[in-house]
Amino acid sequence: MPETAQMEVHTIRGREIKIRWKSPRHQEWLAWCYVPAPSMLPSEGVGFEARAESAEAAKSAVVAKVEAYLAQA
Repeated sequence: MPETAQMEVHTIRGREIKIRWKSPRHQEWLAWCYVPAPSMLPSEGVGFEARAESAEAAKSAVVAKVEAYLAQA
């Protein structure tokens, strides 16, 4: 049976982004998120992921990537 992911919501540059993560596999935590496009078209959104030794580090890496992406937009 597949393992469920945990989730928390972060507000980044005024947008609510759902960060999800799973317990370690091969000693790495996986965190990911999807940033919808302003048009809300699914084909225009962008996904981000990061792997790290701890859940907090993986989530922080994803948040940093999303902040950098939204800063350019």
